[in-house]
Amino acid sequence: MKKIVYFALGIFIIVLICSFVFDFAKWINLITFGFTIFAFIYNNWKSKKGENLEKVEKKLQIIIEQQEDKNTSKDKLKELEKERNEIEASLQEVNIKLNEEKISKEELIKDLKDDMEVVLLIKHAEGNKDEPKPIKDSLKNRGFRSVNYGMYILPPYLSPHFKETEEMNKWVTQNILKKIPEDHRYKMSIMFVDLKRVLVKEQGENHMKSIIEKLDFTDLVRLERLSHFIKKKKNISIMDIMQIPHILRLIEVGHFGYNDKKMVSENEKKIFEDISNQLGTDELKTKDISKISKEDLVKILDKYQIRNKEMIAKDIINNSKFWGQF
Repeated sequence: MKKIVYFALGIFIIVLICSFVFDFAKWINLITFGFTIFAFIYNNWKSKKGENLEKVEKKLQIIIEQQEDKNTSKDKLKELEKERNEIEASLQEVNIKLNEEKISKEELIKDLKDDMEVVLLIKHAEGNKDEPKPIKDSLKNRGFRSVNYGMYILPPYLSPHFKETEEMNKWVTQNILKKIPEDHRYKMSIMFVDLKRVLVKEQGENHMKSIIEKLDFTDLVRLERLSHFIKKKKNISIMDIMQIPHILRLIEVGHFGYNDKKMVSENEKKIFEDISNQLGTDELKTKDISKISKEDLVKILDKYQIRNKEMIAKDIINNSKFWGQF
């Protein structure tokens, strides 16, 4: 973004200097032209940020579809699970950051001009106490969030928009009930609702609460809408939060040598500083790490007495490539 701003500022300065050489009419035209160029570049950058968040949502949807496909191989399922965990962990980092910044959910909701419609499912009953719960498992696999006893919602970035009840019926049958045995006993309701109109109450609570109080920020609205609100409120980029590197998430669990995990964790900040210096970047993002050579990264890890430095360096570089697509 800095390069874009400097480029736009350079153009504007050139236009401003040239304006004094020409007459007043041309001066006005050139100033207007300069602002137009700047606005175009800024809007183009903003659009790309939004597109990246849409890509994250789309990627998560594709991962879930492939996980649900019975023809997907075991190796592929393992890869998909890792990718899904990575996206969901990064979304949780967003929620942690927004809570730290004391962002108000009420202000977010007021800022939204349209309804917050999501798929809401209520599971009234399912089998006996000690019997398997395939519906509960199916909902979890599909990305539903449990918000109250027997009540689940599907976050907006995973919720389809139904025009007709029959569309919803087909979707539920295909995506939730298709793996449920025919003789399995259950009772459930599903609806497409506005979250702002849903209240819940648990034992021990004095009054009904908005369901919104029980949800994370990323479960309330689509990521692009949330990003726009946070950028305006706190000048924080959701995509930048998601791209903050976390070293333990980039290393395969079975690849740590004796004491490696402890040393990596304790020296995470220093390791990333060394990588930043090697790459010549001020703000290291996860996708940037893939640009470092394995040899240079091995040298960095060796400074901190990492035993399996070759294997760990390979993990860090390979797994950071995942974020290069956003």
